[in-house]
Amino acid sequence: RPVSADIVRRFVSCAADNGIDVFRLNDPLNDVSNLREAGEAIVGAGKEFHVGLVYSAGRVGELDALVERAKQIPELGATRVILNDPTDALLPHLTEELVQRIGEETGLPVGLFVQGAAGTGLLNAVVATRVGADLIATAVYPLALTLHRVSGESLVEALEGLGRETGVETA
Repeated sequence: RPVSADIVRRFVSCAADNGIDVFRLNDPLNDVSNLREAGEAIVGAGKEFHVGLVYSAGRVGELDALVERAKQIPELGATRVILNDPTDALLPHLTEELVQRIGEETGLPVGLFVQGAAGTGLLNAVVATRVGADLIATAVYPLALTLHRVSGESLVEALEGLGRETGVETA
């Protein structure tokens, strides 16, 4: 095997031995085949492997392309797909469609990670949970404001206001 594969295995083994239970990886160009070696090491260590798909606005056929890439993820041994929107470019109707389609096509749970200053992150998080996303990346309120992330407190309040219990105490 190439040296890089050995380094990946050693890193994953060391991280797993030191308490890392969930590994979340993504390829910035959504080439999930680049995650194969890391996935094998993670699964071999008996840990959870989450694969992220990066949404990028403006490309023709982007939704279909993401769904096609998502179909490859279960064969990597992944236990979850994370829809990653690093620029807050997703709009709620697109979030809804992607979460539903990715979940249906992969059979895996779907999560959402949103970062950006456009301000639709909280709305996308609520929409994503409505159509089945069971993991939303959040930050505590002061950090969420600084990093342009979804505030955990705001998401919990919004979901509970809609009658959807989260099991999270914010006080």
